[in-house]
Amino acid sequence: MSVLRRSLQTLGQNLFPFETPLTRGEQLYFRLFELLIALCSLRLAWQWSDYVQRVERVLKPQGIGHYLDVSFVLGSQTAYVLTAVLALCLLLGITRRSPFGYGAALAIMHVLYVARHSQGKASHVAHCIGLSLLALTLGAALFRRSSELFQRFVLGSLIFFFGLSYVLAGICKLRYTGLGWPNGSHLVLWIAERELDSRAALGSFAPNMLQRLILEHPQLGTLTLAFGLATELLAFFVWFERFRPWMFTGLIAMHVGIGVTMNIYFTYNVTLLVLIGYPWWRLIDWVLRRVSDSSAEPVLH
Repeated sequence: MSVLRRSLQTLGQNLFPFETPLTRGEQLYFRLFELLIALCSLRLAWQWSDYVQRVERVLKPQGIGHYLDVSFVLGSQTAYVLTAVLALCLLLGITRRSPFGYGAALAIMHVLYVARHSQGKASHVAHCIGLSLLALTLGAALFRRSSELFQRFVLGSLIFFFGLSYVLAGICKLRYTGLGWPNGSHLVLWIAERELDSRAALGSFAPNMLQRLILEHPQLGTLTLAFGLATELLAFFVWFERFRPWMFTGLIAMHVGIGVTMNIYFTYNVTLLVLIGYPWWRLIDWVLRRVSDSSAEPVLH
């Protein structure tokens, strides 16, 4: 039990350093994080609002759509109205005018997401933004009187669930496919499927250099998939500060590889991985110190 207790304490200190005061750089960094989440949320909401204008009825309910009829959003201006309200809720959250701003924004985002994917398979490209809004919602509710604890909780919980989600993704691959999942022939098949999609949409397909190499040498595909699987299974190392930048670099490289080989781009995931995976606040603090030192230097006449 003592070993388990020490392990949990170490994990907690790495994820939630509540006792460490925030630097000015950390405060500015977190504001940039909130602004980025708001902009990404609005961009997604606008895209979903455009899409549902062409949809007439719900074919396959998703999420809250099993309990709430979201057909009122389809084929009408309601989606745009919800997007405008979403912008107001995000503003209330960022300015700390209301502890419920982020929660209301999350609810609106989910309704629009459910309406957008009411025609079939749901996409998980935007889940990282939803997870970020959830962390902001919980942080605002639990630590409304302390901005330091609020910031520590949001970033710590995000890093924890990012690591957990990638580990679970790797376990699912092993659970349903077994140790044979990293097989180059699988990647060759997926590239061929992308070729069909491209020819159907554009009438042509021009494989890039990496795709050509994998098609000619399936063993390279096996190595590529093995790297991706190992990266997912080891993603829990992001929970520990000393390994965090290296592990996030591996996850970013994995997503870039997916984009290059299969033309599937997780733009929001990569953006958030870059943002929370590295100590950017140290750079901000360094810049602030340099500016402060230069302004404090005496002027010689």
